[in-house]
Amino acid sequence: MFFINGRSRTHQFSFHPISHHAVYNLLHPWHLIPSNYRKLHKAARDITTINQLITLAYAVGGAFTTVYLWKETNDVGSIVKYNLIQYPVILLCYVIAGLILKKVQFKHLIQIGVFFYILNYLLLIFLGKSVNQFILLVGFVQGLGAGFYWSGYGPFTYKTTKDTNRDLFNALNASIGSF
Repeated sequence: MFFINGRSRTHQFSFHPISHHAVYNLLHPWHLIPSNYRKLHKAARDITTINQLITLAYAVGGAFTTVYLWKETNDVGSIVKYNLIQYPVILLCYVIAGLILKKVQFKHLIQIGVFFYILNYLLLIFLGKSVNQFILLVGFVQGLGAGFYWSGYGPFTYKTTKDTNRDLFNALNASIGSF
């Protein structure tokens, strides 16, 4: 409503270039996630759920690992070794995954990666004070987990999504991951 010559008049047009519901959707996007999530194929929904759980576990586990290594070793060098050994191992896993993909499915690579992630945290817990002596082994196992998981995740998402819903899949995966 606006006033001209002291009289109120209702207007037929909006002064906003973006409609009200579009602004609401931009400011409150979480109510859109469930409806769009159901539009995905079951395998795409499953890999989205798995990826979000792995991402959460990796974030919590990464903080736990750094604090745990510091508490057990009181040595920054051990933490650096643990983190630096992972990257060449990830590269090695990509090469191995490329060679064995003719014999195994993508989902098996993801399962192998999750197994090594779990094994890494079990090693950290069971080694206790002697973790410093086996720090390269523990970092190697973590690299195996990351390498096999991510070498299976990318092709699996490409296989389970189609050109028509790949953007939706990536947008949902990023949106859910940002929470």
